[in-house]
Amino acid sequence: GTAAPMVVPNAHEGAVTSLCVQGGALISGSSDGLKIWSTPSDASPEATGLVNTASFTMDSLGVMLGGGALASPFFKRPFVTCVDTDTYMTRILVSLSSNHTFEFALDSKRAVLVSESHAAGGIASIAAHPTDPTTVVTVGKDKLLKVWDLSPVSGPVVLETHVLVHPPTCAVFKNDGFELCVAVEGADTNGNYAALLIMKYDPAMRQAKQPGNSGDDYVCLTTEVKVHNVGVGAVNAVRYSADNKFIAAVSEDKSVYVYSVEAGFKSTGALPGNTAAVSGCDFTV
Repeated sequence: GTAAPMVVPNAHEGAVTSLCVQGGALISGSSDGLKIWSTPSDASPEATGLVNTASFTMDSLGVMLGGGALASPFFKRPFVTCVDTDTYMTRILVSLSSNHTFEFALDSKRAVLVSESHAAGGIASIAAHPTDPTTVVTVGKDKLLKVWDLSPVSGPVVLETHVLVHPPTCAVFKNDGFELCVAVEGADTNGNYAALLIMKYDPAMRQAKQPGNSGDDYVCLTTEVKVHNVGVGAVNAVRYSADNKFIAAVSEDKSVYVYSVEAGFKSTGALPGNTAAVSGCDFTV
């Protein structure tokens, strides 16, 4: 049968601007901060929706970043633009419209700030490497893709920067960590259709680019495939299936597009007919 959907009314003060699903938990972000949700336990069978197990206000996130007030460009109220986590949800990676990107440990609440950000327009998306906790990718409205090393004691450093032809909207690593998918908008002649850039990630080249080494001759990300005509408008999120056989892209055109990784990213169909632009997705298996 089909499981009944769990609805959480008034989850945040404003619109939900980011979602991340990991195991049985859900992380949501908005202008009021971050919230972690879980499904009801056997001990509380009377619960009918997701249970809020932890909350982080914008003020508490500011404290993690050294107590400074968070402010977006043009004096707008900051909001969470993207959130990601590792398999065991011990660390959470967050980007804000204020151009802050940081990672914090869920137990200690200690944050590591990614101090070199993107230009005006802010960060569009972040992607945490699934097996290497020191590697993070950010993409911005400035058409730049940056690979970060979080390991130096002195603070995060940019290992390499890629200039993209079209503005990126979101990015995600394949579950095995050997591939990165970046969605870009306006990739056709008329600037209407989105595209997916499939980039190979080489961990050996990543190790060669350790701080202090002459890494200019090494590139850990190279574009291998470009998937054209992924809906009309921007792609809001992309996700790989758990077995890495499929990838789904959700679009402003109210549709979900699915592609076969094994078949060279050939389309396997679309799920149209949603009542509004689709903002997120994930696979259950």
